[in-house]
Amino acid sequence: DNSPPEIIDLTVEIPRQLKIIFSEPLAKASAEKSFFQITGFEQPDEVIIADSMVVLEFENDFTDQQNYTLQISGVTDLHGNQLINYSYEFVYESPRQAQFNEIIITEIMANPSASGGLPEVEYIEIFNRSDHDLPVHNLMLSDNTSDGNLTNAILPAGGYGILCTQNAVDQLAALGQVISVNNMPGLNNSGETLSLIHNDGGLIFSVAYEESWYKDLRKSEGGWALEMIDTSNPCAGAHNWSASENDSGGTPGKANSVAQPNPDNLGPKLLQ
Repeated sequence: DNSPPEIIDLTVEIPRQLKIIFSEPLAKASAEKSFFQITGFEQPDEVIIADSMVVLEFENDFTDQQNYTLQISGVTDLHGNQLINYSYEFVYESPRQAQFNEIIITEIMANPSASGGLPEVEYIEIFNRSDHDLPVHNLMLSDNTSDGNLTNAILPAGGYGILCTQNAVDQLAALGQVISVNNMPGLNNSGETLSLIHNDGGLIFSVAYEESWYKDLRKSEGGWALEMIDTSNPCAGAHNWSASENDSGGTPGKANSVAQPNPDNLGPKLLQ
């Protein structure tokens, strides 16, 4: 092998992060910030190499619809072939932002004590109902008394995310896509209002759960998650939530154990 590595794919999933796929694995010594430079922008703050993939983290966000040129010089493959004065042009397109009810809360583990096998940590499951991959770094989780910021991640269309504190990430990692929440609000066993809010103040989703939603006294005492029954009817309240039927106590990161069609067939009523 006498040929230097080349870029075969470059993606910008997060506004200040580049993910680059090279044609072959790179030497660990290639993880030098000075080897990478975006013309007229900046060097990366961090370079992470994993086989043929390189992740570049920058201090500032890219600008929507802006043309950029990535300059690379000094990167080598495992055979010592060096990439010198290599340029790669790309255009940053800002990801579509979540709209109302596109990302919803579908599972709440408020009292994890004595679970049937799940880690004994609080978590909230979210679900992307849209047809678009959506960023969550610009969302907050609120319980009306405190707000927690979701960390950098993209939630795929039709995908689930598990929200938890940073300390619980490793315990939940095997169950699906885990998204840590900085200063995550604690979950009240007896119920409270949880909201997903865009950082511009727009409401994405809100649910005011209560202990009675378990519909099972034993399960309401701990170790079982509340699960949404029908994600196509997310605003139905108690009618659309129940205690998990999974033996482990919940189904974080996957379709809920109670999932089934549960449409709203009730017409409006005149209250006054």
